[in-house]
Amino acid sequence: MYDTIIIGAGIAGETAAIYAARKRMNFLLLAKELGGQFLESGEVLNYPGIIKTTGVEFESVMEKQLKFNEVEPKTGEEVKKIEKINDGFTVTTGKNRYDARTLIIATGARPRKLNVSGE
Repeated sequence: MYDTIIIGAGIAGETAAIYAARKRMNFLLLAKELGGQFLESGEVLNYPGIIKTTGVEFESVMEKQLKFNEVEPKTGEEVKKIEKINDGFTVTTGKNRYDARTLIIATGARPRKLNVSGE
């Protein structure tokens, strides 16, 4: 059983994983892919402490920080079901089941597609 499972590996999920690693927690960072919406950003000018970057450049910095903190994300798994159990939660993906005392859900958002010409 994990202390916590972090669902989502955008900037919020990756940051939670870095803090969990620094506190030496038994945790799992679980996501379809790393980066989230940040990867889709062209120019980034509004992130505190960063004057100017791109989403791809920033994600590469985050990946280096994950590696430095010995975070090993489990990617390629989509959460299908979350169930409350007596002492925590069970998270079921298409491939596996994981148990944890707590969850951090950092799945972010996706812009809706209008399906119009030039979108």
